Amino acid sequence: MGNNNLSSKSAFTTFPTGKQPSGVAFSNVESKIFVTNAGDNSVTVIKKIKENDGTFVFSKMNDIPMPSSVGIIVCSPTDSVAHIVSLEKDETYILDLSTSKIIQTIVSAKAIAFSPDGKKVYYNEGALVLVFHADNFGLKEIIYLDNAYAGTGLALLPDGSKAYVGGGGSDHTHENVAVIDAVNDKQISSISAPGSTYMRLQNISSRNDGNKVLIITFGSGISFLDTDTDTFDYAIFENELFSTITSNQAHPRSYAVTNGTYEGSIIPVIYVLDTTYTGEIVDLIHLENSDEYSSINISTDLDGFIYATDDKKNTITIFQDKSL
Repeated sequence: MGNNNLSSKSAFTTFPTGKQPSGVAFSNVESKIFVTNAGDNSVTVIKKIKENDGTFVFSKMNDIPMPSSVGIIVCSPTDSVAHIVSLEKDETYILDLSTSKIIQTIVSAKAIAFSPDGKKVYYNEGALVLVFHADNFGLKEIIYLDNAYAGTGLALLPDGSKAYVGGGGSDHTHENVAVIDAVNDKQISSISAPGSTYMRLQNISSRNDGNKVLIITFGSGISFLDTDTDTFDYAIFENELFSTITSNQAHPRSYAVTNGTYEGSIIPVIYVLDTTYTGEIVDLIHLENSDEYSSINISTDLDGFIYATDDKKNTITIFQDKSL
Protein backbone atom coordinates (compact mmCIF):
# COMPACT_ATOMS: atom_id res chain seq x y z
CA MET A 1 0.00 0.00 0.00
CA GLY A 2 2.99 2.32 0.06
CA ASN A 3 4.48 4.37 2.85
CA ASN A 4 1.56 6.74 3.51
CA ASN A 5 3.52 9.75 2.34
CA LEU A 6 0.23 11.38 1.46
CA SER A 7 -1.79 10.89 4.64
CA SER A 8 -3.80 13.94 5.63
CA LYS A 9 -1.57 14.37 8.70
CA SER A 10 1.29 15.30 6.34
CA ALA A 11 -0.72 17.72 4.21
CA PHE A 12 1.58 20.38 2.83
CA THR A 13 -0.72 23.28 3.71
CA THR A 14 -4.37 24.42 3.70
CA PHE A 15 -5.85 27.76 2.63
CA PRO A 16 -9.34 29.22 2.89
CA THR A 17 -11.14 29.79 -0.40
CA GLY A 18 -14.33 31.62 -1.26
CA LYS A 19 -17.70 30.01 -0.68
CA GLN A 20 -18.38 26.61 -2.28
CA PRO A 21 -15.17 26.05 -4.27
CA SER A 22 -16.25 24.21 -7.41
CA GLY A 23 -13.22 24.00 -9.68
CA VAL A 24 -9.43 24.08 -9.40
CA ALA A 25 -6.62 24.37 -11.95
CA PHE A 26 -2.88 25.00 -11.89
CA SER A 27 -1.25 27.34 -14.39
CA ASN A 28 2.27 26.23 -15.32
CA VAL A 29 2.81 29.60 -16.99
CA GLU A 30 1.88 31.68 -13.93
CA SER A 31 2.89 29.09 -11.30
CA LYS A 32 -0.41 29.76 -9.56
CA ILE A 33 -3.43 27.79 -8.42
CA PHE A 34 -6.85 29.13 -9.37
CA VAL A 35 -9.99 28.06 -7.49
CA THR A 36 -13.46 28.95 -8.74
CA ASN A 37 -15.99 29.69 -6.00
CA ALA A 38 -19.63 29.03 -6.90
CA GLY A 39 -21.01 30.55 -3.71
CA ASP A 40 -19.63 34.07 -3.98
CA ASN A 41 -18.81 34.58 -7.67
CA SER A 42 -15.04 34.71 -7.30
CA VAL A 43 -11.73 33.03 -8.11
CA THR A 44 -9.16 32.45 -5.34
CA VAL A 45 -5.49 32.75 -6.38
CA ILE A 46 -2.57 31.03 -4.63
CA LYS A 47 1.04 31.51 -5.71
CA LYS A 48 3.51 28.61 -5.79
CA ILE A 49 7.10 29.71 -5.16
CA LYS A 50 10.25 27.65 -5.59
CA GLU A 51 12.97 28.56 -3.08
CA ASN A 52 16.69 28.55 -3.79
CA ASP A 53 17.09 25.22 -1.99
CA GLY A 54 14.54 23.59 -4.30
CA THR A 55 11.68 23.50 -1.80
CA PHE A 56 8.29 25.06 -2.44
CA VAL A 57 6.14 27.49 -0.49
CA PHE A 58 2.63 28.73 -1.21
CA SER A 59 1.11 32.14 -0.61
CA LYS A 60 -2.51 33.21 -0.94
CA MET A 61 -2.99 36.23 -3.16
CA ASN A 62 -6.08 38.08 -4.28
CA ASP A 63 -9.64 36.92 -4.92
CA ILE A 64 -10.84 37.87 -8.40
CA PRO A 65 -14.53 38.91 -8.67
CA MET A 66 -16.52 37.23 -11.44
CA PRO A 67 -19.79 38.28 -13.14
CA SER A 68 -21.67 35.16 -11.99
CA SER A 69 -21.33 31.86 -10.14
CA VAL A 70 -18.46 29.90 -11.71
CA GLY A 71 -17.48 26.24 -11.96
CA ILE A 72 -15.17 24.56 -14.47
CA ILE A 73 -11.77 26.20 -14.92
CA VAL A 74 -9.05 25.12 -17.38
CA CYS A 75 -5.71 26.90 -17.81
CA SER A 76 -3.80 27.16 -21.08
CA PRO A 77 -0.56 25.12 -21.11
CA THR A 78 1.30 27.89 -22.95
CA ASP A 79 -0.36 31.23 -22.17
CA SER A 80 -1.56 33.24 -19.16
CA VAL A 81 -5.19 32.47 -19.91
CA ALA A 82 -7.94 30.44 -18.25
CA HIS A 83 -11.40 29.46 -19.49
CA ILE A 84 -14.01 29.61 -16.71
CA VAL A 85 -17.57 28.34 -17.17
CA SER A 86 -20.51 30.18 -15.61
CA LEU A 87 -22.94 28.04 -13.60
CA GLU A 88 -25.74 30.59 -14.01
CA LYS A 89 -25.40 31.84 -17.56
CA ASP A 90 -24.82 30.16 -20.90
CA GLU A 91 -21.30 31.56 -21.21
CA THR A 92 -17.61 31.05 -20.51
CA TYR A 93 -15.25 33.77 -19.33
CA ILE A 94 -11.74 34.05 -20.78
CA LEU A 95 -9.58 35.36 -17.95
CA ASP A 96 -6.17 36.96 -18.49
CA LEU A 97 -4.26 35.47 -15.56
CA SER A 98 -1.54 38.12 -15.62
CA THR A 99 -3.97 41.02 -15.21
CA SER A 100 -6.94 39.23 -13.55
CA LYS A 101 -9.22 40.75 -16.20
CA ILE A 102 -11.87 39.06 -18.35
CA ILE A 103 -10.86 39.65 -21.96
CA GLN A 104 -13.62 37.73 -23.76
CA THR A 105 -16.94 35.98 -23.14
CA ILE A 106 -17.99 33.05 -25.33
CA VAL A 107 -20.41 30.10 -25.20
CA SER A 108 -20.77 27.68 -22.30
CA ALA A 109 -19.36 24.15 -22.11
CA LYS A 110 -19.78 20.91 -20.18
CA ALA A 111 -16.02 20.23 -20.31
CA ILE A 112 -12.98 22.01 -21.77
CA ALA A 113 -9.52 20.86 -22.86
CA PHE A 114 -6.60 22.57 -24.59
CA SER A 115 -4.47 20.94 -27.22
CA PRO A 116 -1.00 20.22 -25.76
CA ASP A 117 0.59 22.95 -27.88
CA GLY A 118 -1.96 25.46 -26.59
CA LYS A 119 -3.11 26.44 -30.08
CA LYS A 120 -6.63 24.99 -29.91
CA VAL A 121 -9.24 24.65 -27.18
CA TYR A 122 -12.05 22.08 -27.28
CA TYR A 123 -15.50 22.67 -25.78
CA ASN A 124 -17.72 19.65 -25.09
CA GLU A 125 -21.32 20.70 -25.65
CA GLY A 126 -23.02 17.33 -25.36
CA ALA A 127 -23.83 16.14 -28.85
CA LEU A 128 -21.14 18.30 -30.42
CA VAL A 129 -17.63 19.57 -29.78
CA LEU A 130 -16.64 23.14 -30.61
CA VAL A 131 -12.99 23.76 -31.55
CA PHE A 132 -11.70 27.31 -31.04
CA HIS A 133 -8.47 29.02 -31.99
CA ALA A 134 -6.85 29.66 -28.62
CA ASP A 135 -5.20 32.93 -29.62
CA ASN A 136 -8.26 34.86 -30.82
CA PHE A 137 -11.10 32.58 -29.58
CA GLY A 138 -12.51 32.30 -33.09
CA LEU A 139 -14.50 29.16 -33.93
CA LYS A 140 -12.40 26.76 -36.02
CA GLU A 141 -14.59 23.69 -36.29
CA ILE A 142 -17.88 22.14 -35.15
CA ILE A 143 -17.72 18.37 -34.66
CA TYR A 144 -21.15 16.70 -34.62
CA LEU A 145 -20.90 13.49 -32.62
CA ASP A 146 -22.59 10.25 -33.66
CA ASN A 147 -24.33 8.26 -30.91
CA ALA A 148 -23.54 10.92 -28.34
CA TYR A 149 -25.78 12.56 -25.79
CA ALA A 150 -25.14 14.72 -22.75
CA GLY A 151 -21.37 14.53 -23.04
CA THR A 152 -19.75 14.53 -19.62
CA GLY A 153 -15.99 14.50 -20.13
CA LEU A 154 -13.21 15.47 -22.51
CA ALA A 155 -9.52 14.64 -22.69
CA LEU A 156 -6.77 14.98 -25.29
CA LEU A 157 -3.76 12.71 -25.56
CA PRO A 158 -0.39 14.28 -24.66
CA ASP A 159 0.75 14.16 -28.30
CA GLY A 160 -2.43 15.93 -29.45
CA SER A 161 -3.39 13.16 -31.88
CA LYS A 162 -6.79 12.21 -30.42
CA ALA A 163 -9.51 13.49 -28.14
CA TYR A 164 -11.99 11.38 -26.17
CA VAL A 165 -15.49 12.56 -25.25
CA GLY A 166 -17.63 10.73 -22.70
CA GLY A 167 -21.36 10.30 -23.26
CA GLY A 168 -24.20 8.92 -21.20
CA GLY A 169 -27.64 10.12 -20.18
CA SER A 170 -29.29 10.03 -16.79
CA ASP A 171 -31.37 7.12 -18.08
CA HIS A 172 -28.13 5.24 -18.89
CA THR A 173 -28.63 5.53 -22.64
CA HIS A 174 -25.95 6.43 -25.18
CA GLU A 175 -23.23 5.01 -22.96
CA ASN A 176 -20.26 5.51 -25.24
CA VAL A 177 -17.02 7.37 -25.80
CA ALA A 178 -16.54 9.35 -29.01
CA VAL A 179 -13.03 9.28 -30.49
CA ILE A 180 -11.90 12.40 -32.35
CA ASP A 181 -9.00 12.81 -34.74
CA ALA A 182 -7.60 15.95 -33.10
CA VAL A 183 -5.29 16.71 -36.03
CA ASN A 184 -8.13 17.04 -38.53
CA ASP A 185 -10.85 17.62 -35.90
CA LYS A 186 -13.19 14.88 -37.11
CA GLN A 187 -14.89 12.05 -35.23
CA ILE A 188 -13.43 8.71 -36.24
CA SER A 189 -15.31 6.21 -34.05
CA SER A 190 -17.65 5.60 -31.13
CA ILE A 191 -16.84 3.05 -28.42
CA SER A 192 -19.43 1.37 -26.22
CA ALA A 193 -18.52 1.97 -22.58
CA PRO A 194 -18.76 -0.79 -19.95
CA GLY A 195 -21.13 1.40 -17.95
CA SER A 196 -22.54 4.91 -18.07
CA THR A 197 -20.00 7.71 -18.11
CA TYR A 198 -22.65 10.00 -16.67
CA MET A 199 -21.11 11.00 -13.35
CA ARG A 200 -19.25 14.29 -13.33
CA LEU A 201 -18.41 16.88 -15.95
CA GLN A 202 -14.70 16.09 -16.09
CA ASN A 203 -14.25 12.38 -15.65
CA ILE A 204 -11.80 11.40 -18.38
CA SER A 205 -8.04 11.61 -17.97
CA SER A 206 -5.12 10.59 -20.17
CA ARG A 207 -2.11 8.73 -18.79
CA ASN A 208 1.13 10.67 -19.19
CA ASP A 209 2.39 8.48 -22.06
CA GLY A 210 -0.97 8.63 -23.85
CA ASN A 211 -1.29 4.84 -24.15
CA LYS A 212 -4.27 4.69 -21.82
CA VAL A 213 -7.28 6.87 -21.10
CA LEU A 214 -8.88 6.49 -17.67
CA ILE A 215 -12.64 6.96 -17.51
CA ILE A 216 -14.97 7.04 -14.53
CA THR A 217 -17.95 4.89 -15.42
CA PHE A 218 -21.13 4.55 -13.39
CA GLY A 219 -21.30 0.96 -12.23
CA SER A 220 -17.81 0.01 -13.42
CA GLY A 221 -15.37 1.98 -11.27
CA ILE A 222 -12.44 3.28 -13.33
CA SER A 223 -12.11 1.84 -16.83
CA PHE A 224 -8.90 1.78 -18.86
CA LEU A 225 -9.19 2.41 -22.59
CA ASP A 226 -6.33 1.37 -24.87
CA THR A 227 -5.67 4.28 -27.24
CA ASP A 228 -3.86 2.15 -29.83
CA THR A 229 -6.87 -0.10 -30.45
CA ASP A 230 -9.57 2.22 -28.99
CA THR A 231 -11.04 -0.63 -26.97
CA PHE A 232 -11.64 -1.01 -23.25
CA ASP A 233 -9.03 -3.18 -21.56
CA TYR A 234 -10.20 -3.63 -17.98
CA ALA A 235 -11.79 -1.89 -15.01
CA ILE A 236 -10.66 -1.44 -11.41
CA PHE A 237 -12.58 -0.79 -8.16
CA GLU A 238 -15.85 -1.71 -9.83
CA ASN A 239 -17.87 -1.29 -6.62
CA GLU A 240 -16.52 2.17 -5.86
CA LEU A 241 -18.33 5.39 -6.72
CA PHE A 242 -15.80 7.90 -8.04
CA SER A 243 -16.53 11.55 -8.70
CA THR A 244 -13.45 12.88 -10.45
CA ILE A 245 -10.03 11.85 -11.75
CA THR A 246 -6.90 13.67 -12.86
CA SER A 247 -3.46 12.57 -14.04
CA ASN A 248 0.09 13.85 -13.63
CA GLN A 249 1.42 14.48 -17.14
CA ALA A 250 5.03 14.11 -15.96
CA HIS A 251 4.58 10.73 -14.24
CA PRO A 252 2.38 7.60 -14.55
CA ARG A 253 0.26 8.75 -11.60
CA SER A 254 -3.48 9.35 -11.50
CA TYR A 255 -5.57 10.62 -8.60
CA ALA A 256 -9.23 9.64 -8.19
CA VAL A 257 -11.74 10.76 -5.55
CA THR A 258 -14.20 8.28 -4.06
CA ASN A 259 -17.05 8.92 -1.62
CA GLY A 260 -17.75 5.25 -0.98
CA THR A 261 -19.72 2.42 -2.57
CA TYR A 262 -23.32 1.54 -3.34
CA GLU A 263 -23.65 0.34 0.26
CA GLY A 264 -22.90 3.74 1.78
CA SER A 265 -20.94 6.98 1.78
CA ILE A 266 -17.64 7.66 3.51
CA ILE A 267 -15.42 10.64 4.17
CA PRO A 268 -13.80 11.30 0.76
CA VAL A 269 -10.56 9.50 -0.08
CA ILE A 270 -8.13 10.25 -2.91
CA TYR A 271 -6.69 7.09 -4.45
CA VAL A 272 -3.11 7.55 -5.67
CA LEU A 273 -2.74 5.17 -8.60
CA ASP A 274 0.32 3.96 -10.46
CA THR A 275 -1.15 3.48 -13.94
CA THR A 276 1.97 1.98 -15.49
CA TYR A 277 0.30 -1.42 -15.52
CA THR A 278 -3.11 -2.07 -13.98
CA GLY A 279 -3.74 0.87 -11.66
CA GLU A 280 -2.11 -0.32 -8.45
CA ILE A 281 -2.87 1.80 -5.37
CA VAL A 282 0.38 3.48 -4.35
CA ASP A 283 -1.15 5.40 -1.47
CA LEU A 284 -4.32 6.92 -0.05
CA ILE A 285 -5.12 10.48 0.96
CA HIS A 286 -7.71 10.42 3.72
CA LEU A 287 -9.46 13.80 3.75
CA GLU A 288 -10.17 13.59 7.46
CA ASN A 289 -11.27 17.21 7.80
CA SER A 290 -14.00 16.69 5.21
CA ASP A 291 -17.31 14.90 5.67
CA GLU A 292 -19.26 12.41 3.57
CA TYR A 293 -21.28 15.20 1.98
CA SER A 294 -18.25 17.16 0.79
CA SER A 295 -17.73 17.57 -2.93
CA ILE A 296 -14.01 17.33 -3.67
CA ASN A 297 -12.35 18.63 -6.82
CA ILE A 298 -8.69 17.96 -7.55
CA SER A 299 -5.88 19.08 -9.82
CA THR A 300 -2.18 18.31 -10.00
CA ASP A 301 1.04 19.77 -11.40
CA LEU A 302 4.33 18.55 -12.84
CA ASP A 303 6.06 18.63 -9.43
CA GLY A 304 3.62 16.12 -7.96
CA PHE A 305 1.55 18.53 -5.88
CA ILE A 306 -2.13 17.65 -5.52
CA TYR A 307 -4.71 20.38 -4.95
CA ALA A 308 -7.99 19.32 -3.30
CA THR A 309 -10.89 21.71 -2.72
CA ASP A 310 -13.76 21.07 -0.28
CA ASP A 311 -17.05 22.84 -0.95
CA LYS A 312 -18.36 22.32 2.61
CA LYS A 313 -15.25 23.53 4.45
CA ASN A 314 -14.45 26.26 1.87
CA THR A 315 -10.80 25.22 1.75
CA ILE A 316 -8.08 23.98 -0.57
CA THR A 317 -5.57 21.50 0.83
CA ILE A 318 -2.23 20.92 -0.87
CA PHE A 319 -0.42 17.58 -0.76
CA GLN A 320 2.88 16.52 -2.32
CA ASP A 321 3.30 13.09 -3.85
CA LYS A 322 6.71 12.31 -2.34
CA SER A 323 6.70 8.81 -3.81
CA LEU A 324 7.44 10.20 -7.28
